[in-house]
Amino acid sequence: MRKLVTILIILAISGYLVNSYLEKRAAEEEAVKRFGLAIEKKESVINDLVLETDAITDWVDQLGETKRSKFSTVLTYDLQRVWIQDRPILFRGSVQNVSIVDDSSCTILLEPGLLESGLDKTFFIRPETLRLRLTTKQRTWDDFFASHPDLFSGFGRANNVAVIAKIEKVISSTQINSGGTAIETKTGVGELIRIAYNGIEY
Repeated sequence: MRKLVTILIILAISGYLVNSYLEKRAAEEEAVKRFGLAIEKKESVINDLVLETDAITDWVDQLGETKRSKFSTVLTYDLQRVWIQDRPILFRGSVQNVSIVDDSSCTILLEPGLLESGLDKTFFIRPETLRLRLTTKQRTWDDFFASHPDLFSGFGRANNVAVIAKIEKVISSTQINSGGTAIETKTGVGELIRIAYNGIEY
């Protein structure tokens, strides 16, 4: 009798553990599925913006065609050639700063996401050495930020956007980074045409 009770207890515990494992695995699989669907939805929105604006998406590849290696220097000339065209460009990165220009407009400063933009496969480059400074209506920024209030939360990939931008000029300047090192920064200046959220909200 005691042996039977022991066996029943073992079976009950085993059943509980198996059921807990299956529930946990199902929850993890569902979370991965939701994450994948969220990424697909964001990419679909970005693709629609590209089609709507006829934006250039391969400027990183165009940049790489003129360079012999990943260690090659990216010149202002190179960026002028691929950024300043009849069509706007698609730029994936993060918002570094926003400043007011006048009562109705503001500028948004962006740095590229090396992984998202594909720059990591083409060049050894610091994100802060390539920037965009784009002018837009304050209302456009306010509406976007209201929809994504955790953009600057600092968690993971929360600060990640995709913009369609019409670049008018590229300027070069020397900046001092957080480590006190002087670096040359090349900034594309122009107009923000569209902006879409491409991050992960927590």
